[in-house]
Amino acid sequence: MPPGTVITEGSTKILVPEVHSVHGPGRIVAGTVFFNEQMSFNRDVSVMLLRALGKPSMTVCDAMTASGSRAVRIANEVPGTEVVANDFDENAIPYINANIELNGLSNCRSSHADMRVLLAQESFDYVDLDPFGSPSLYIQPAIGGCRKHAVLAVTATDTAPLAGAQLGKCRRRYQCEPVRGYMCHEGGLRILMCSIARELGKFDMGMRPLLSFYADHYYRTYVQLVPGADACDEMLSHLGYMKYDRSTLERGTSRTRDPEHPLGPFWLGPLFDKALISRMDRPGPPPRGNAGRCWHCGRARWIPRPSCTT
Repeated sequence: MPPGTVITEGSTKILVPEVHSVHGPGRIVAGTVFFNEQMSFNRDVSVMLLRALGKPSMTVCDAMTASGSRAVRIANEVPGTEVVANDFDENAIPYINANIELNGLSNCRSSHADMRVLLAQESFDYVDLDPFGSPSLYIQPAIGGCRKHAVLAVTATDTAPLAGAQLGKCRRRYQCEPVRGYMCHEGGLRILMCSIARELGKFDMGMRPLLSFYADHYYRTYVQLVPGADACDEMLSHLGYMKYDRSTLERGTSRTRDPEHPLGPFWLGPLFDKALISRMDRPGPPPRGNAGRCWHCGRARWIPRPSCTT
């Protein structure tokens, strides 16, 4: 068993490296396996959402699993799942295997592969994409590994470009003009969703947002794929541009970019499925001091409830 400390998240035991991140985006250190304690809320939500979907069986790929924390939690806490815990870093494989063994899981297997190769060879009902930094390079191969009507989950920790603090990077990575000011995080989330929608368009597919939020240092969205040109056209009708005056807070949207609406493109459609969120339950005891924050109001919450009005 590799060196580390055993912690508990939800009802799952996880062996994590002795040296790991506990707050913020963290950093990658050569020769070590990445793990971030603060992302326990992110992993909680994955478990809650997959439970709420209520499918009797589901194939799952955690494409960049690192220590395997999310993968083993899903395998252990969501009934009917068959999980592939994949990472390209050979140092991660002993931790993944140790965590599978630690929880006695027969429905989870490790994989040491480039996620682009794995998802070209296999397809899944749920694909989770949680890279270190921007997901922009990996969204298209992740879609390629999705079955019809699959759920795709994407995390982006490059909040500075998406929130408009690094204009050049946002333009290069997302081909988008971001919004600054108090709307920056909703804008960043909608840029991420627009990026996913534009990649789905290349496959003649649409999407149905299930849950999208900003918490701590990252954006996270879950979308269900909807095959067909009609669904694709309907999805693309929700892309557009906006105006925003930081001094007066005046804002508005438009399907086309013009001098009055220079920001975007953004996803202008819904962020979540209210009925699905109402079915989500809490997996185990609340995490210590890192319950995540609702992007609507900044309060510590389990999930961004649609009833939040502040």
